[in-house]
Amino acid sequence: MLPIFAFLCCLSIGLADWTSEPFCILKNAGKCPTGFTAHDLTLSLQTDVNPNEKGFNGRNLMHLGFAGDSSLEYSAYDGLYTLALQACCKR
Repeated sequence: MLPIFAFLCCLSIGLADWTSEPFCILKNAGKCPTGFTAHDLTLSLQTDVNPNEKGFNGRNLMHLGFAGDSSLEYSAYDGLYTLALQACCKR
């Protein structure tokens, strides 16, 4: 069974009460909570899509930035987008 990704913010329940199934959370501040192990995934993709290009709904096709220790960055030099996910997983 693959772990699910949980995006938890502002919840006042304990993780032990939340689920006994395997799951992952985004890593923040370089370390994982007790009982979790660090995992990472990196995807680099070369494309001609401009980071400011908009879709039919007027919103940017991509939003560059950071979420905890994870990031989506663009290198104009080689037109390379890099998505780096840093997660803490409990199995």
